[in-house]
Amino acid sequence: MRNLFKNPILFVVYLTVASAAYALGSEETDVAPANTEWVFALTSIDVSNAPVPMQSVGNIIERSLYQRLLSISSHRCVDEEYQYYEDKAWAKARTDAAKQLADKRAQRDAVIFQGNPEWRYKKSVKTIDADIEKLEEAFHIADSKAPRIAKEVAFKFVEANRSGSFPTPPNSGGERQFCVTQKVDAFMSGALTEYHGRILLRLKIWSLAFDAFIYENNILFSTEDASIAIGELTPELIETVSGYRSARIVVRTDAQDALVFIGDNLVEQSGEEILQPPGKIVVTASAENRRTVSLPLELAENENAEVSVTLPPINLAPMSISAFDKTGELTGSIYKGALYVGETPFTFDLPLGMFDYFRIEMEGNKGSLAVFENTSDTKRLKTRLLPDPEKKPVEKARDRMYLSYGLFWMSLPLVMVVGFPWQNGGGMYGSAFKEFQTNPTEENTTRANTLLAVSTGVAVVFGLTIVDTVYRAVRYFTTANESSPILVK
Repeated sequence: MRNLFKNPILFVVYLTVASAAYALGSEETDVAPANTEWVFALTSIDVSNAPVPMQSVGNIIERSLYQRLLSISSHRCVDEEYQYYEDKAWAKARTDAAKQLADKRAQRDAVIFQGNPEWRYKKSVKTIDADIEKLEEAFHIADSKAPRIAKEVAFKFVEANRSGSFPTPPNSGGERQFCVTQKVDAFMSGALTEYHGRILLRLKIWSLAFDAFIYENNILFSTEDASIAIGELTPELIETVSGYRSARIVVRTDAQDALVFIGDNLVEQSGEEILQPPGKIVVTASAENRRTVSLPLELAENENAEVSVTLPPINLAPMSISAFDKTGELTGSIYKGALYVGETPFTFDLPLGMFDYFRIEMEGNKGSLAVFENTSDTKRLKTRLLPDPEKKPVEKARDRMYLSYGLFWMSLPLVMVVGFPWQNGGGMYGSAFKEFQTNPTEENTTRANTLLAVSTGVAVVFGLTIVDTVYRAVRYFTTANESSPILVK
């Protein structure tokens, strides 16, 4: 390296070669692998040969195995699998390149029959020949070099499993066709039978890459021990399906009766050794009157990990709840979410600095106040009670509002025809009044006085419809808001 710095020419050549090598390496790395995911199918357990009381266990086993295998996030291809996927991708790449080249040559042959002028024919042939040359080069590259294949790919369940169903397993000899039809790389099948009063479970895993069953196991257990049996099967199933050697993890907490979850799976008891596929996981621990703690971890293959979780205690303070209206204190039912907890007045021990939501229900449809008394302060919050569903006050208020609104529009044309008392120039009353002023006979006087009384009555009715319409609209919106249940915080 010291000689390179002394000789500028050698140094420039070195930089050029290094840059070119780096560019080639980067281009190779940027090429996406032909295989991006490994799809697995969990088929339904065959319970046709099991007694009726035992058949329900098959569905429990299917869903339990699905939940356990959800912990797998990636699959590692062994050498035989790698060779299979490489040959498959290579054959596809050559086939695609050959098809494109054949289509382009057929296009060139068809140009002569298009009847184009000679100058256009030569131009088209020249363009197509250039494309053919590029496609020939692409075919040569595809034929001489296999596509990039990833050793580690994402693990994925088939769509049917993710939607909560389990496909029917194929008959003997139809395994490969099943994988092709379902677009999966492997599947698990099982059968459940009765053996001297106990359950005999047979499980098999068939792989498309090996074109054979790569796993087979029989396990005998009683109905009560189904969960234990599945727990014993899980480690070797995970290792077979994922291709990794499992990591071992032990989670300990400082609280008795703590619930420990690894991902979505509940650990049976604190301090128990759990086999887990390598990768990122989340350990969650919770206990009564303790804060929940979640720890993200990343496990290596065949790792032995031990995690100690400290759950900080929660400081509790008493809080009493009572309900009252203008008549005094009332008795109501208190619900925390949908859970009934007691009658008012009631005292809770609640965490400081945290929120809890309650609902108070009382007989009738009375407005009330909920009083939350804490050691530090007192909170008075309005609460709206759920209305009686049979009474439907909102519907009644809405119907009455629509009725008043309709009466308003019905009375408006009538009052315009008759005329207002002050409307001397319009309506029936206005015409009669003008005629009375022009010819004040007894008949015209009587007619004008009669229409004045009618006009005054119509005006009063119209005014009442306006007031009633406004009142009913305000009443409707008020009732609708009162009928909406509010969680008291």
